[in-house]
Amino acid sequence: GCVILPGFIDGHAHVSGGGGEKGPSSRTPDLKVSEVISSGVTTLVGLLGTDSITRSVRDVLARIYAFRDSHLSAFMYTGAYQMPVPAETTITGSPRTDVALVDAIIGVGEICVSDRRSSAPTAQQIASLAGEVHVAGLLSGKAGILHVHLGAGRGGMDLLREVVTEHDVPMRSLIPTHCGNRGKQVLNQCIQWMSDGGACDFTADEPRWNLGAHDSSDSLNEIKVNYRDKELIKRCTLSSDAHGSFSVFDENGNVQNYGMFMQSNIANTLRRLVVHHGWTVDEAVSLCTSNVANVLQFAKKGRIQVGFDADLIVFASIQSVFDLESLQYVFANGVLVKDGDRICKGMFE
Repeated sequence: GCVILPGFIDGHAHVSGGGGEKGPSSRTPDLKVSEVISSGVTTLVGLLGTDSITRSVRDVLARIYAFRDSHLSAFMYTGAYQMPVPAETTITGSPRTDVALVDAIIGVGEICVSDRRSSAPTAQQIASLAGEVHVAGLLSGKAGILHVHLGAGRGGMDLLREVVTEHDVPMRSLIPTHCGNRGKQVLNQCIQWMSDGGACDFTADEPRWNLGAHDSSDSLNEIKVNYRDKELIKRCTLSSDAHGSFSVFDENGNVQNYGMFMQSNIANTLRRLVVHHGWTVDEAVSLCTSNVANVLQFAKKGRIQVGFDADLIVFASIQSVFDLESLQYVFANGVLVKDGDRICKGMFE
């Protein structure tokens, strides 16, 4: 028979496009409604990254409302890589008031650390922003998250560790992302972070980016197999980075390989965990359902349960689970948005 699962929650998607690191022609396109649905995603969180010059948070917010018009649940982060957060990368002029007053905005991100594209923020600056966002979250009943792009620089998680140890910032306020493909040293730092009560986000496997290197599915499996603390995997989340660009740089900072992350990578990564690493379906799907709902405080998401939102995806069989070719039905907030080959689309698709 069919397999019914909660709809995926994608906590990191460039809904209005991203990229641009090889010039204007390398800017990636908007994420389409049909792409989201056909990937099994029913809830997503949009954001800006490198480019907050030719792209704006207002455009992200408009895309969020467009997804909501198509029955999906959609939220966003305000800000981008740059710190301190410029007023022009907010809606209201302040990240604090954005989170407190704009319904769709759940935090700030993705600010950038340990990366050549970072504006080199200090621990004090990050702590100050995290405090503002935390208070705004309390006032608005939201998670108040500071979502942090963790680059491949030598510093790894050192700056975030300083923020929580020297400035009394609660670990739940800081969510580092791209944790699964930054090398063994950073992975060990992330494992320690989670052992101390924090959460980490892992970017779904993109084989064109890592070119066969250690990927998020490998890192997640290492955590599951090698650590006795079974709570660790509950603090791991999986997101797509959809329509963000991936770049491979040479030693001089020149882009050598370039492409775009796809939202379908979530399902492909889950299938890899089940087929190649022997995870159960429940263990795998929690990475982008209940775990994300817990971290982002989406109270009625991530589970099939009475009183929860009716976000459901249906695969043809247990043998084909997470194979998007066998995704038969998608329900978003109780509305059937995919029925076989028939799928809800955006206005101009």
